[in-house]
Amino acid sequence: MKTAVVTQSVVETVSNILRAVDSKVPPKRQTTSNSTSRIILAVERQVAQSLQHTDQVKVVEPNIAVQGVRFNSSTYSLTGIGFGILTATTTDFTNSSIRTYYEQSSITRDGPTSYIFLSKDILKKLSRKDSNLGFVFVAYRNDFLFPSKKTSELDLGVEDAILTANVESDAETIDLNDLADPVVIENEKEPERPVALSRDSCHFPEPSCVYWDFDLNGGAGDWSSTGCTYLGANKDGRRVCNCNHLTNFAVLVYHGKNTIRSTALDIVSRVGCGLSVAALTITVIIFALFRRLRTRARNLLIQLCVSLIALYLIFVVAIDHTCPRHACTAVAVLLHYFLLTTMAWMAVEARYLYIKLVRWHDPESEGFIIKSAAAAWGIPAVITAISLAGFKFYQNEY
Repeated sequence: MKTAVVTQSVVETVSNILRAVDSKVPPKRQTTSNSTSRIILAVERQVAQSLQHTDQVKVVEPNIAVQGVRFNSSTYSLTGIGFGILTATTTDFTNSSIRTYYEQSSITRDGPTSYIFLSKDILKKLSRKDSNLGFVFVAYRNDFLFPSKKTSELDLGVEDAILTANVESDAETIDLNDLADPVVIENEKEPERPVALSRDSCHFPEPSCVYWDFDLNGGAGDWSSTGCTYLGANKDGRRVCNCNHLTNFAVLVYHGKNTIRSTALDIVSRVGCGLSVAALTITVIIFALFRRLRTRARNLLIQLCVSLIALYLIFVVAIDHTCPRHACTAVAVLLHYFLLTTMAWMAVEARYLYIKLVRWHDPESEGFIIKSAAAAWGIPAVITAISLAGFKFYQNEY
């Protein structure tokens, strides 16, 4: 009885901690401390302890749900065991929304939004080690207890429930890795992509199946994809993962916060670049039509105008059309090159003004325009080629 009360208190406390995410000013999470990992392990250990006194443990709070099941494989013959959630993570967990499954057909019939399932082959492997087994399942409504450097740096996030599956024997968790028959995890339907990202699929990378590795990040823990494979969406639109071990599972998705630009800023940028291209084009046309205007200084100005026109046009026309991957690389190379040529022609202009204003008494060097053109167009090409040789500099993973 005491154990049941303690389990209830532990789960209720953790649910209150997870509620902090829904507050107006959520507390800052530390990614270098293992305090949250200790909470996760404490919940699993407490459920395992409860299973020493009873065959069933079920505690459901708004932000966390735990389910413990103990059975003797010599008495019961299961075709599998699973744990599922019938509601989306936007809704509080309730007793009626948490289910335990003992066959795959029940899952198909129930249609949970997220579930984890251990097949019959996994159970057979477990029963060889110990016939009296306890299964511990935990569902976290959000990732507050899983502060990750990876998600913060790469603009990733967990949008579905985090599901935990562990097996224990005599209150000790059995470590299972490299399972021949994978653990199946399915999560909620993939949400519609933001309009700003729907044009190019490579702006919205496919989800990544991960588990919480307590040893990463100096013992603080972080998400790892080792042993987990994303299989895509099934016919119902749910995201399917296979993993060859047991632990805390989640699906990382790209939030795209850094990609979706402000509409007002986007309009101002495009209008500004468009006006600049128009003005620069008029300048080049005027100098091209009136020969008497084409002095050495104005020839330099024409070169600068051409470089700027190319830079602005590429930015306006191609910045949003960077799929497939080689197209993204091509746009990056061209932007890099014409930005360098623009800076180079500005340097040539500065050099020419220095000669005219400071060293006016020196005779003009022969072939100044040709030498300047070779340097201003050639040196950026060399720099860009060197960067392109290390191809990764032009690749943007997200």
